[in-house]
Amino acid sequence: MKFRDYVGEDVERKVRRRNWNEVIQEDILPEFTKSEERRIILETSIGFGLSKMDLKRVFDYIKSWLIRYDIKHEAVNPYLTVATVEGNYKRDRFIKALKKVKEGHVFEPDGVYILREDNKDFIIIDYIYNHNFVGDINECLSNFKLEKKENTCYVKLFSMEAESFPLYLFDQMIYSLPELPDVEAGSVGLLVRRK
Repeated sequence: MKFRDYVGEDVERKVRRRNWNEVIQEDILPEFTKSEERRIILETSIGFGLSKMDLKRVFDYIKSWLIRYDIKHEAVNPYLTVATVEGNYKRDRFIKALKKVKEGHVFEPDGVYILREDNKDFIIIDYIYNHNFVGDINECLSNFKLEKKENTCYVKLFSMEAESFPLYLFDQMIYSLPELPDVEAGSVGLLVRRK
């Protein structure tokens, strides 16, 4: 007796697809037909997760200033953004390549700044790109025929309304800032937007 006869209903077998690209594209863009997918350009921010413990001292210090001066803010999950690229790619293959790129790279801090994006301000720690990492990431992107839109290397700590943190207070806060930590990239993360 066959299993489907025993259960009393039709049991469909899962068929593996040979065209891996179709499966990945369906994952990323489920609402488009296959012919439309080829024309869609994806903008992707590439980043890496970080240990919150490494950033705790700086995070707590900045938070104390925001609370003291009653500046409405939201904490942002720490994430080292390293580049923004455009193009289509096979997600699993791309993540596997980025995991190899991150190995052995440590990023040194440059300073704390305010970054404005979409009418919001973010307090960020800016990090210095090391030359070996730039070479490795560019080589990785060339294998996927992705166009790099911008080089960035920062961690967002807090978001707030635009211009809500007066610059003179920000300068005072920076003056007694604790030592900024070096960071090592953790798990790979991709933030995908359709253009």
